[in-house]
Amino acid sequence: MQRIRTPACAHVGRSEFGAPLLNTVFEGAQRVSKHNPLVYVNCDILLFHDFRAALKATTARRERFLMVGRRWDLDITTPLDFSDSSLEMTLRDQAIRNGLQRAEMWIDYFVFPRNLYDDIPPLAIGRRYWDNWLIWKARNIHADVWTPPLGRRDSPES
Repeated sequence: MQRIRTPACAHVGRSEFGAPLLNTVFEGAQRVSKHNPLVYVNCDILLFHDFRAALKATTARRERFLMVGRRWDLDITTPLDFSDSSLEMTLRDQAIRNGLQRAEMWIDYFVFPRNLYDDIPPLAIGRRYWDNWLIWKARNIHADVWTPPLGRRDSPES
């Protein structure tokens, strides 16, 4: 596994209840990022090497796309040793044996080209339907929406 450094966004708008607003997060990410495509992933998600392979395959075949995926819940009660080369396989095995893959409505990562979204409403992250809005909008503007086969029972995402 590899740690990735990301630039911080200086200003993130908040809802009246303190939840981050999706439009300000995505606008800030597009402003500070030097790369394309952009990836939004929840902070409690581990992405394995097959994610990178799926990302490369997606960008090679599609110009306008939204790649999405859902998580596997797994209780991890001890610190993870990211220098351990067997960590990825160990976590996959634990997820298959003891994990729970969430339903299709629980989307935890989004990959999309810069400027795919130009009119995101101020939806509160962590509340209902903001992730489904991203999928609806991508389909509405005729982008390819797909989930790579990372989430099969034999290949958990996290």
